[in-house]
Amino acid sequence: MKTNYFHLLLTMFLCMLSYLSFGQSTVGKANEQYTQSEPDRPAAPVGGMEAFREYVEKNYRFPKEALSAKVWGNTKISFVVSKTGKLKDFKVLNDDTGYGTAEELIRVVEESQNEIEWIPGIANGKLVNTKYSLPINLRTLKKKLRK
Repeated sequence: MKTNYFHLLLTMFLCMLSYLSFGQSTVGKANEQYTQSEPDRPAAPVGGMEAFREYVEKNYRFPKEALSAKVWGNTKISFVVSKTGKLKDFKVLNDDTGYGTAEELIRVVEESQNEIEWIPGIANGKLVNTKYSLPINLRTLKKKLRK
């Protein structure tokens, strides 16, 4: 029974990722050249966003407390794809859900770079740091649990 419950939750998480969207902007320090406009070529994972989404789906583990509480709400994290393609500067921007859901998302995204390489963004012909925001809507989870 617990296995079926876990598979149901994993399926719901996969549905949540279908609502996944990325916002990005280039960022840098005072001594780095950067622009606040959209990069000419945004940073992207090798293999595309589908490969990244699949990695997150496969490796995200709902915290036990979140499962027990049947959490719902929005979780949003941000991270920077550096000029070298490394992911850094992970932050929780919003976490209506609590129970470690945002921290788990950060863990998965941070570990993803061990298997998925990122291509840095380009603005004005130069490599730039690119900031991504990654929101996930967990309301889907609560709605599906009611059924």
